[in-house]
Amino acid sequence: MEGTVEDFAPREFVSSRGARITLRVVRPEDEAGFHAAFLRLSSESRYTRFMSVVRDLSEATLHHATHPDAAREFALVAVADGQIVAGGRFVAVPKTADCEFAVTVVDDWQGHGLGGALLTALKDAAAARGHGRMEGYVLSTNLAMRKLGARLGFTDGPMPGDATTRLLVVGLQEGDGRAAGS
Repeated sequence: MEGTVEDFAPREFVSSRGARITLRVVRPEDEAGFHAAFLRLSSESRYTRFMSVVRDLSEATLHHATHPDAAREFALVAVADGQIVAGGRFVAVPKTADCEFAVTVVDDWQGHGLGGALLTALKDAAAARGHGRMEGYVLSTNLAMRKLGARLGFTDGPMPGDATTRLLVVGLQEGDGRAAGS
């Protein structure tokens, strides 16, 4: 895939509620801030993100989250007042041109437009790196993410054999018709 983490220039913007936000790549020195953001998530938000009960992150998980493999992963954080308040990433799906995304926003920062900013930046970065399609697995009950996906052009389809999960998909390249139900 084309492009590197270094190609992403930090983006500054004002959230829908007036907060100043910096969107940038995650860094190794973000480990403590990343963990602090995770600990500020409600148990419901943790379940929504991980689709299981997760009480804390292991050292290995924190290390991986803040040291993405540049050859197959890309991770961003949203920072406000020096604190990580949201994060998003995509990971290449082996043996395809597809990638899988995930976005998480700390509860107190939901409704600021951070999920949309992150997912838009992830889509742009994935397209620039040559990915043909982006997909994400979302709980059927996660209406906020499903609405955001629809607003950003993702199709929302069922997971065969699993009524609790939906698959959000969007084509990333011009003329890529795979987004519609593929």
